[in-house]
Amino acid sequence: MEFILWNVFFALLSAVSGVFIGWVISDPDRIPRWIALNKLGGNWEGDWWCIWQYPDDKTKLIIDEVQLIQRFGKLKIKILKTGSKFNWEGIGTIKTPYFMGEWKSIHPHSHSRGSFTFSVAPQGDRMIGFFIGPDSHGQTVSLDAILISDKNIVESIRLSFTQQSNKKTLKSLHQIARKN
Repeated sequence: MEFILWNVFFALLSAVSGVFIGWVISDPDRIPRWIALNKLGGNWEGDWWCIWQYPDDKTKLIIDEVQLIQRFGKLKIKILKTGSKFNWEGIGTIKTPYFMGEWKSIHPHSHSRGSFTFSVAPQGDRMIGFFIGPDSHGQTVSLDAILISDKNIVESIRLSFTQQSNKKTLKSLHQIARKN
């Protein structure tokens, strides 16, 4: 009799555990934060800025205020304040030293999507890379892009880029970011 009670107890415990795990996995926001942090190798959450060059005019910079959100081993880029007419979001994974993933337009009438690759700086305060996707004419383009966690560095890059754009000696956005 005691043997049967133990079997029933473990069967019920297994069933409840299975239901709970299924419930947690069905929505990544339910996964405990410490698991997500361990999977990504650090805490990347917070307010960042994404700087990229305008696709149709390389002398214009777009600075989007974004939030990085870690969930279930993924890092989501969510726009807080857009610096242009482009509304987008991205999701990817960090496999040190790279952050790679996909972006898509969140504009209701747009089907634009593409990929991104960033190299993560050893200090963890910036990521330098590229967005790849269609321009307004449907041609595939690669755009320099930077993710930065420090607003002061963002302003320094913006100022350096503006000064060198006025001189018509266009350095890459990556060169400017490495100097600041």
